[in-house]
Amino acid sequence: MNPWSARRRALIFVLTFFVLIAAVGYPVYYFYFRSVPDCMNGKQDGDETGVDCGGGCQLICKPEVLPLITQGDARLLKIATSTYEAVVLVQNPNISGTVVRAPYTFTVYSGTSNTAPLKVIRGETYIARNSTFALFAGPFTLNDSGSVRVAFDWGALKWEKNKDVLPIVSVSNLNLITASTSAPRLEASLTNKSLVDTGDIEVIALLSDASGNIVGAGKTFIDSLQASVTAPVVFSWPSPFASEPTTIRVIPHILPDKSYIK
Repeated sequence: MNPWSARRRALIFVLTFFVLIAAVGYPVYYFYFRSVPDCMNGKQDGDETGVDCGGGCQLICKPEVLPLITQGDARLLKIATSTYEAVVLVQNPNISGTVVRAPYTFTVYSGTSNTAPLKVIRGETYIARNSTFALFAGPFTLNDSGSVRVAFDWGALKWEKNKDVLPIVSVSNLNLITASTSAPRLEASLTNKSLVDTGDIEVIALLSDASGNIVGAGKTFIDSLQASVTAPVVFSWPSPFASEPTTIRVIPHILPDKSYIK
């Protein structure tokens, strides 16, 4: 055999061998090694779209999260002399994004000042995916006799993937009893329409006037609610509202456990 021809055949064999190795080995490496991220090593690896987030990781990267929507400004409500409540309504538009412990702050200021807050109230809440919920603080005492206002802020939020089936709790039988000479009272019914029992339900009532301003808010808590069972809830206030409520919303917020309740 011609030595040159033999070398050529050997070269072709070697090249063909390495092409086959690459064709078979790269997919094996990618799908079984490279595509499996280490979501706790402080590096962007595998199919992660950020450092320890995105891809196959439980955490969602910040650029992939839609911002929470605050529906109107946070409201500070005076319910008695020097006694106040604060409330804010929030929507989470993320279909599969949740925050297990979301830190937040209500900060009360005097007048238009942004310095030396009169009161700072911190808390944590659970943000369920694709949900609307309210946060309520109070009642608390303020010694300032002038005008006051409240600001609301979120702390650092760690978004996680969640596609669990959410419990369905419906609200019905709203009945607001008001009179100029008596304390207002709101009655409602909550029904667990899920197939399983649920509990640790924070229930917040929001009452708004014709201009859309929140004029009353209240909070109560249901420890447990069995499947297909209806339970009554009642809210009351010590004095009449500043203006007549025209819209009433009762919002159930199902929490993972009682540690969120203060």
